[in-house]
Amino acid sequence: MAEEAKAADAPPPPPDKEDGEVAEANAEPATAADAGPHPLEHKWTFWEHKAAEKKTMSKKEWGELQRKLFTFDTVEEFWKYYAHIPTPSAVFYDGKARKRVGKPPDDRQIESFSLFKDGISPEWEDSANMSGGEWNLRKSSRDGRDSPMIDDWWQNIVLGLVGHTIEDKDEICGARIVDKSGNKGSNQVFRIELWLRTKDSKVIKKILDKMIEVMLDGKQPKGRGLGADDFQWKMHGV
Repeated sequence: MAEEAKAADAPPPPPDKEDGEVAEANAEPATAADAGPHPLEHKWTFWEHKAAEKKTMSKKEWGELQRKLFTFDTVEEFWKYYAHIPTPSAVFYDGKARKRVGKPPDDRQIESFSLFKDGISPEWEDSANMSGGEWNLRKSSRDGRDSPMIDDWWQNIVLGLVGHTIEDKDEICGARIVDKSGNKGSNQVFRIELWLRTKDSKVIKKILDKMIEVMLDGKQPKGRGLGADDFQWKMHGV
């Protein structure tokens, strides 16, 4: 998992303390550099996309499946909200059933999580997305054995976007992780996507290489490993 201090260019949040626990008496006092808030390079919005409950939907109905969970532009705001977001494997199909989250009448199945720069919607029709495309990785997990690794990959991407360590310029629109699993009894299938506003071959290749570096954080999976050949480039528009 990527180190929070590296990804967000600021110290990670302090660990939760048990009731009655206090900070060590000899802890060093906070310096001016430690004092918040710590602004981010960009303002971001975290989205949830509910699974459709019918096959045919209008554009309006499809759009209503998406919901903004929170928007943030400081390190402190990010951790305040992100700490309450479940990992993808905790809410996606687990190999036995599709999970429902929340309490009735707001209970739902979640199909994807997205993190996009504020003002950009996670849909192809958004003007920021139309001229570019996406790098995507499709990963199957048998019996959930790879779920922790995929959760780590997703979190590393989130931290890499928030901390501005994947891109040099403003070429990234956002990222998604999508539950692409089939029917009951099938393997878990996740798809990780990084959406770009450009299709310049040199730029998108450079971003892909950095994306993989951030995802893995120095930890190649067992077996064949993960490389650029595992990703597909998909155009969003013309």
